[in-house]
Amino acid sequence: DLFSGHAIATTRITDSLWFTAGYSYTTLQNDLSGSRIFGTHWDEAFGEPVPTLGNRDHAFIDLAGMSQTKENLFNANLFWMPLENLAIVSGFRYTHENFDADSTFLAEEPVKNTPPFTPQNPSGGFHYGPPEPANGARTADYDLFAQRLELRFTGIKDWSFYAEGEWEEEYGHVNEFQTIDE
Repeated sequence: DLFSGHAIATTRITDSLWFTAGYSYTTLQNDLSGSRIFGTHWDEAFGEPVPTLGNRDHAFIDLAGMSQTKENLFNANLFWMPLENLAIVSGFRYTHENFDADSTFLAEEPVKNTPPFTPQNPSGGFHYGPPEPANGARTADYDLFAQRLELRFTGIKDWSFYAEGEWEEEYGHVNEFQTIDE
């Protein structure tokens, strides 16, 4: 599900001084499901022998979960023309983003083959052991601040002078966990 809304305001204080501001809110929700199984062909059924299975071919079945992202964005700009040929634009933007995800699944880890060895159960090969219930989650929270200053001068015929500076700072934290190691 996706929802987004925004608002914009422009104020002409004088003909040479304008202020604009905007706000946007967006939220996005997803449902997770599925499986990841290695096999000899696409859409392999779980439990089929895989002679080429290796010790790092982790798999999962019965994945179920959700994720949600929320973003708030605010910006403000000031446009000023103190002289006919000089324009100054300054801007500020603040973004807050929050992300949450949670999932559960059955983890399948490769284990070494045991005798009797056959072409479908080769010596030195692997097969999937019993599934292990697992879950994982991630939470992230970010604040981003951005500022901008722009100068334009067009007072000399056939010449345009332009200078711009942009600064950004980002703060936040991320928490992740998973109940099994891969």
